[in-house]
Amino acid sequence: MRSRNLIRHMTKPLDDETLSSWLSRNATNPYVGNVHSDFLDSCRTMAKACLEGDLDRLCEHQGFLSWFAERDQEVITITFKLPDNLIEVGGSLNYCPQCLADDVSSMRAPAWRKAWRVRGNCFCTVHDELVLLQRLSVSGRSQFNRAWLAFSQHAFTGKFIFGNHFIQRLISLPDTDTKEQRLCRIVLKVMRWIESAPDYPTYGRPSKQCLIFVLGFFLYRPFARCKGGIGQWFFNSVRSSTLLSSQPFRPPSVRELNEGIKDSTPRNIALSYLFLGCAFNLLSEDDIELINHALYFSNAPFPRQPCELRALACCFQPTRIFQFKQSASRNLYAGDIAHLDWLFG
Repeated sequence: MRSRNLIRHMTKPLDDETLSSWLSRNATNPYVGNVHSDFLDSCRTMAKACLEGDLDRLCEHQGFLSWFAERDQEVITITFKLPDNLIEVGGSLNYCPQCLADDVSSMRAPAWRKAWRVRGNCFCTVHDELVLLQRLSVSGRSQFNRAWLAFSQHAFTGKFIFGNHFIQRLISLPDTDTKEQRLCRIVLKVMRWIESAPDYPTYGRPSKQCLIFVLGFFLYRPFARCKGGIGQWFFNSVRSSTLLSSQPFRPPSVRELNEGIKDSTPRNIALSYLFLGCAFNLLSEDDIELINHALYFSNAPFPRQPCELRALACCFQPTRIFQFKQSASRNLYAGDIAHLDWLFG
């Protein structure tokens, strides 16, 4: 493909835009003649052959970069470099409805953002107020045109959410927006505490790996129809008995725990961060009062102490806590196990 001056005639990428989104927006721009269906097909083929199908990683591939002038190759590599701790492309379905709405209101095609692909991320922080991410559920999950799919999904279902809707009740409270923002800031406080965790456990703090393990425990689902850990079922209005698998339960691997995080809704992830805050005493009495007042939990209040959290967590197949302890012993540092006494002690 001889398109050495390609980038000069292409639409400028938006802040934090993914490479696949940028290519998709250019393909729908009638003024960009070199990016068309054949070009996108070539990108798909290259990504499938070398990058596990991840089009956003084409900026790492010399074959793709060779289609652009040398002066532009470094710009593309830097502009579309992906952050660490990514969800694989097939599970990257969370998006910010406010960003997409802002794109369309600015008379441009909606764009997918790199920050939405970060594992465990549940908020968009680029607006004046925090916005809870939503999840794409429609079929046709190709990376190309994914932003249009998300925008259409929200518009078609009549659920185009401005704000975050962390609080979901039958009757809206008069100060819901204020309470939502306060809740989101509490979650963000816990998220930042996790981000600042050391790589290795210390006397005062567990490692980041340990905290991600606990987050995965809260969101783990051993099979599709199981309600799973406390982060999956605590919001439910009716808590029927957990479905049990006929297969023997074994200690889950770190990969399987990460799958639970990847496949969970942003709202359940945000709730699980609040549980982490309870487990490691990061929440004040005022925080817990707000959580219990603002969020609707039908059968139990939000736990105030780690021992109460453990009792609730053990509602998820209580005889299997031992298997989780085995998994922790296999996958975490010895110093981390001491920080999990509230759960396994």
